[in-house]
Amino acid sequence: MAEAKLEEYCLLAKGSKGRTLADVVQRAFSDPVLFAFGELLAVPSVQQVGVDIGVSVSCFLASLQQCKAIWTCLRAVT
Repeated sequence: MAEAKLEEYCLLAKGSKGRTLADVVQRAFSDPVLFAFGELLAVPSVQQVGVDIGVSVSCFLASLQQCKAIWTCLRAVT
């Protein structure tokens, strides 16, 4: 199930830019069945966001993974 969901988000991200892309990434991070995002972060449009803001892809990946961990903890508390 998680694999199919991640594939769906990857397909959406491939055709998205700007705010729409941000919404796709946010929905992926909010999805309770997803905990790995390597495929999503490998999508060229997602990688371009890191380039656009001047962050290396590995740093961008680490930051997004930390955000997911924090998000998961916050959801568990509320």
